[in-house]
Amino acid sequence: MANDRINRDEIPEVVLVINGSLDLSEGKLIGQAFQAAARWLHIKRNSYPDDSLDWILAGTRTIVKVAKTPAIWERIVSEIQGFVMKDEGFTEVERETPTIFICYPFLHKDRPKLLDNKKVRLL
Repeated sequence: MANDRINRDEIPEVVLVINGSLDLSEGKLIGQAFQAAARWLHIKRNSYPDDSLDWILAGTRTIVKVAKTPAIWERIVSEIQGFVMKDEGFTEVERETPTIFICYPFLHKDRPKLLDNKKVRLL
């Protein structure tokens, strides 16, 4: 049952964007997402710039999307604040292949329009 009192626009969220052109297996995606989140939290552990602490305190709302084309992936990586997870190269892709992009937290109402592009679909 939805809670009508929650204003979705005021909820901080993080968006993970998968490099869809790699066609990674489900297991690889899960592993990459976990490693990316763990690394991000480790990096942020002692300082919380932007809205990071708000996102953590609000329950860590996270959305996973797929950039369907290399061009849209490159736009997201270059136009949105965040960082890229690069693979270690043990399975499926070469070492240093960019697999997942993690946006720094923002309020839902401030989600960059690029993340709602038709070529960036929900997983």
